[in-house]
Amino acid sequence: MHSEHDQEQLQTGTTRDTARADAHRWLARFAPLLEDPQRLDADACRRRLGRVDALREEGGAIVAALEVHGGHQEEELLQTLRQAWSQLPGMRTDLQRRLGALAPGDPAGMVDLDALRTRMAEIAARREVEQLVPTTVADGTLEETTSPANLGAAIFAGVFGLGILSFVTLHAVLMIGGLSRVIGWFSLLLLGFYAIFFGAAGAMLYGAFRMACRETIRLNGRQLALRRSLLGFSQEKTYPLGADSEAYITRANMQQKGMHSTEVAILDERGREIRFGTGRSDGEQRRLVRRINDYLKTL
Repeated sequence: MHSEHDQEQLQTGTTRDTARADAHRWLARFAPLLEDPQRLDADACRRRLGRVDALREEGGAIVAALEVHGGHQEEELLQTLRQAWSQLPGMRTDLQRRLGALAPGDPAGMVDLDALRTRMAEIAARREVEQLVPTTVADGTLEETTSPANLGAAIFAGVFGLGILSFVTLHAVLMIGGLSRVIGWFSLLLLGFYAIFFGAAGAMLYGAFRMACRETIRLNGRQLALRRSLLGFSQEKTYPLGADSEAYITRANMQQKGMHSTEVAILDERGREIRFGTGRSDGEQRRLVRRINDYLKTL
């Protein structure tokens, strides 16, 4: 018959063996979870989440049992078990993020907060722009107000342009008139020099006209109509677009104070550049480009 001491040793050995066996079985179930979750589809993510939750629920008791009943020989097993158990919360988070990307709206998934905030900011910006820039799409026609009238900036630019034009004209008359008495008709060669300043003044006046006009575009298929209206008068020109025409943002030809330094452009079927949207903000110009290109893709 076994003594009481022998029975106690037998029970301790049995408990140790059980704790060690439970730890090995738990780790065997844990090992497949180390596979990269980026390779999983939505159903596989859900199944793995269930296994992670089951292991988290069971792991605490198994670690505690091995801590109590394990000896020196189980020290390496215990450290591995603790490390594996500590990895489960991070694994669950990775799986939730993967599931949130694969199946948006799944209650088991996790939303990417940074991406969510970015998307909400984009939607809010687009709604704000839509309130500033009226848009209509009807009967297969896209119409956009690409630039509203800005009379204040137009008057400033116009006065500045007229001032430069007046000064350059007066200076040219006096200079060429004076030199003509000395070198005769050769003084007219100075007109090439003054042409630079006349061109700059003309660009400023044209920019002032652009700012004073209310500008709209209308796309009817691949026909783009550009209309500019000022004080009850309007001018409209139609451009046929090419099959591969796409809108884009480009640097403005002349950068005037009060005007944005970029504008929207698109090529017609002959490769000529059509520019509009001067003076709009970056966000409004990007929206114009997106709306035009989305419309063209439907044709």
